[in-house]
Formats: sequence, C-alpha cells, structure tokens
Amino acid sequence: MHSITYPSTLVQTRNDMGVTSLIIGLVSILTLGLFLVGAVLGLILGLLALKRTQRDSAQYGGAGYAIAGITTSAVGLVRIITIS
Repeated sequence: MHSITYPSTLVQTRNDMGVTSLIIGLVSILTLGLFLVGAVLGLILGLLALKRTQRDSAQYGGAGYAIAGITTSAVGLVRIITIS
C-alpha cells in the first residue's frame, strides 16, 4: 500500500507588531503615555499592524491585538492631553 503525503497547509501567522503595540499601549496608560513618545509609538505600530493584517491576512494575524494596541495607546494619549 502506498502512503500519500499532503503538504502542510498550516501557515504560521505573525502578530509581533500588534502585540508590541498592545504592550506599549498598556504601559503608556500606566505611565501617562511614556511622556507622549510611547503613546504615539504604540498608535503608529498598531495602525501599521492593522494595515498589514488587512493587506495579507494569511501571513500576518493579530488584528485584535492591533486594535487593542490602538485603543490603549489612544487612551494613554488622551490621558496626557487631559492632565496637561
């Protein structure tokens, strides 16, 4: 009997930028936006990660992480503006 092998169809998705954006966003909430730099950096990374997931969702995943990173960075940015 012959053994038939099929190529693997599982693709490892990368969500590094989305996770990084989320972590920076959470830290920026706690540290008042890391003096504006962290909140802006987290916002930019989140937007880039979201754009990347929309462009090539098979290779890049983590749209939820990117959206959460955008949201938390925006909250950190708003906290800086309201406190200043």
